[in-house]
Amino acid sequence: MNAQQTNAVFLPLLTIDHADLDEPIRLVRNTEDITSRGNVYAACIFNINFPHETGDKVPSVTLVLDNPDRRFTAMLRSINTPATVTHEAVLADSPDTVEAGPYDYIMGQHTLTADSLSIELTHEDLLNQSIPRDVVNPNGFPGVFG
Repeated sequence: MNAQQTNAVFLPLLTIDHADLDEPIRLVRNTEDITSRGNVYAACIFNINFPHETGDKVPSVTLVLDNPDRRFTAMLRSINTPATVTHEAVLADSPDTVEAGPYDYIMGQHTLTADSLSIELTHEDLLNQSIPRDVVNPNGFPGVFG
């Protein structure tokens, strides 16, 4: 139960989804495709770099895909609004059981080079939304001041 070592292999799963995509792009950091909960995740080399916490801004995660193929270029060109990215982790011997996640992100800025694609993943910026959303004044809410 509290072993310092294990033979279990964690496999990170990514699902990139958007209304303009025909179907979500599903990736697994592995050397071969896997099926998890009825969905096929394509083998892909990627890294997820987690941020250092700072109090002055919403932290962002960086997703780096090595040697991206044309489906990623086509995806980035076909969407006009941010896509959602879901990050989960499963074990190789039980891929239908999610061990960590799901963690949901919004796709931000990206940088595409010949050998990598770097995408900034963020959360909804709740810290900078005005509360309350509306300003209560006599013009907008005459019943309150009547």
